[in-house]
This record gives sequence, C-alpha cells and structure tokens, in this order.
Amino acid sequence: MSTGAQLTVAVFHESSRWSLPSSHIEKIREGVGDALTIVQVRSGTELVDALPATTHLIGTPSTADDLVPHLAHLKFIQLAHGSGDATQSVASAVQAGVPVASAASVRAPQVSEHAMALMLALIRRLDGAMVKMNEHSWSPQDLASSIRTLHNATVGIIAIGPVASELRVRLGAFGAITRFIGFDPDNPEALDLADFTAGPLMAALDGCDVVVVAPPRLPVTTRLIGRKELAALPAHAILIDVSRGGVVRSEALIDALRRGRLAGAGLDVFEDEPLPSDSPYWTMQNVLVTPHIAAASPDYWERATAHFCNNIGRVLRGEEPIDRIQPAWLDDPKRS
Repeated sequence: MSTGAQLTVAVFHESSRWSLPSSHIEKIREGVGDALTIVQVRSGTELVDALPATTHLIGTPSTADDLVPHLAHLKFIQLAHGSGDATQSVASAVQAGVPVASAASVRAPQVSEHAMALMLALIRRLDGAMVKMNEHSWSPQDLASSIRTLHNATVGIIAIGPVASELRVRLGAFGAITRFIGFDPDNPEALDLADFTAGPLMAALDGCDVVVVAPPRLPVTTRLIGRKELAALPAHAILIDVSRGGVVRSEALIDALRRGRLAGAGLDVFEDEPLPSDSPYWTMQNVLVTPHIAAASPDYWERATAHFCNNIGRVLRGEEPIDRIQPAWLDDPKRS
C-alpha cells in the first residue's frame, strides 16, 4: 500500500508534445512498487499543480519561485539529464538539503565516446582529409606532416564525476597519459573542482597535448577556461569541449585559434545555441563542430529509467543516490 508519498514524473518536452513513454512509466512503477504513488505530468502547468503533493520528483523542476514553497516536503529530485541542468530551482533544493541527483552516469559513456571521436579526428587530421577528399586531392605529405598520435600524449581532463572515469578507460587503451583536473570518484588524488584556484588549474594545463573540457556548467565552472588558461597550453594543443556552453569563453578560444595559439578544437557546445550562422567556428579549418549531440544514444531513456529506479530505491532505503549534486559545486567562487 502507498504511504501517501508521491513520485511525480516530469520528463517531457512541451513544445514538441513529447513525454516519457508509457512503457518507461510502467518500468518505474514496477521498480518502485507500492512505496510511492506515481503521477506523470506532461507540461509545466501540470508540474506546478502536482508539486504540493510531490515528495519525490523525476525531471527538471520548474522555476525556483514555484519550487521553493514545496521544499519542506520534497525528499528527492532526480534530474533527467546531467548536472548542467542545475538551474536556480535545483540550487535552491540542494541548499535546502534536498538530495538532488543527475543522470551523469547515463550520459558519461556516450559523452566520452564523442570526445574521443573529436579528439582522434583532429589528431589524425581527418578534418584535413575531408577537405582534400572534397577537392579530389591525393596529398599524403600535406596531412602526414601534421598528424600526431594519442600514444604517450598528455591529455588533461576537466570533469566532475563519471565522465572522467569513462575517459580514463578509453584514453588508457590508446596509451595516453591522463591528467585529471576535477573530481573523479575513482581517482582520490584528483583535485576537487570546487576547490580550484588559479595555481593548480594553470599548472595542470601546462604541457597538455589535448584538453577535454567536460564538466557541467555550474557557478564554479562558468567561464572557467579563458585567455590565461588557453595561454598555458602549448601551441600544438587541441581543445575538446563536450561540457555546456559557457564553460569555455568563446571569444578567448576564437582568438587563440586565429592566432595559432592552439592547433585546433572539437566543439559540441556553445555559449549561443543554435550556433549562429555567422559564427567564425563554421569556417575555421582547424575546428570541428557538432550540434550538442555528445550525449545522444539510441537507448538513453532505457538506461535512464533504470538509473531513476535504482536511485529512488536507494533513497527509499536511506542510501546515498548515485550522481548526487554536491552543495560545493553550486557555490559562486566570484571569478574575475
């Protein structure tokens, strides 16, 4: 029998009228059992109406003004995507002591694969090969002179959580030397991103052949990589950005690429999305652009649903949810 506790499933895209399919709702119902009454909502208005009775929530909450009055009886919030969805409403919940978890573990495998794809394409000069292919030009010397390898390359990883571990496994298979810049649960010696100062970050970037930027956009990571940080990299370095728009300062990156201070960049996220048609990135020959698809996966919602059920079960048993957002990540470091 239900105890009166309600799980509200608010996973929807209102403009396209998409919502989490009923088959996934049934899996959640089976996973939760009689512990919670499950209510699915398909719009922002329905979510606001459901909040007074909601004790557990799956999905990105509405505005902070709508959420704050209900924090006293909320026991858990499970985001449908990554910590990059940590809006002010989520920050309010975390600061009030409500456990909030992301789906970072669900996203990490494909995000790391996408980062590897961009990395390898640039290192092995597939970008230049495509240009030569379109020109019907057989030019091995033009490409071979600038081709490099991941073997023995130093790759800096700026990340929070499971994507760092996923990247480490993949990079290790190529013989790369990994340098962690952030929190990795499987690497206790890694720095905690919430405790960053200019010194450790700059020192960690120095000498990297590749830097993968993969943290969520949080107060502590917003505009994290700017002119000073890019200047710490050698001119042959490549930057891969699979984080969220706004972690890398776009104007600084464009300037570094134009001046030859960086060899190239593989970018999946941008400060302005969709990327404007007049953006310099579109025509830069040393840049690969993908339209924010790093987390795309044909079985995303199947794996996400399993993650939701697992985390709700953990919370109901009094255990820590996986991918919990830490309060320190939401602190504003007042970067200059």
